[in-house]
Amino acid sequence: MHIGSIGALLYNSSLSIYYVSVIKFNMTEPTFKKKVEFWCHFIPNAYAWGSAIFLLATNNFNSVGESSYNLAVMMIFFVFLKKPNGTNQVFIFNYPLSS
Repeated sequence: MHIGSIGALLYNSSLSIYYVSVIKFNMTEPTFKKKVEFWCHFIPNAYAWGSAIFLLATNNFNSVGESSYNLAVMMIFFVFLKKPNGTNQVFIFNYPLSS
């Protein structure tokens, strides 16, 4: 998840750099390949993989711990299983989803 979200964000930035280089600065394809393209691939991959490996090595993935899991279980229980007064209506924070 970490690699994909950070990588996608940085690759979108690289795409923006490509468009600015070609449109604003009139850079040709061979010039872009020679000067910029390597960095547009290296920086997103190096940051995404480097930070993911660092988080894995320091055991900081899901650093919130079990509390996020418990919150998800509570939300599923209260949102999808709560049926007040024996009705089939689903309530979220005491507001019915359907009338």
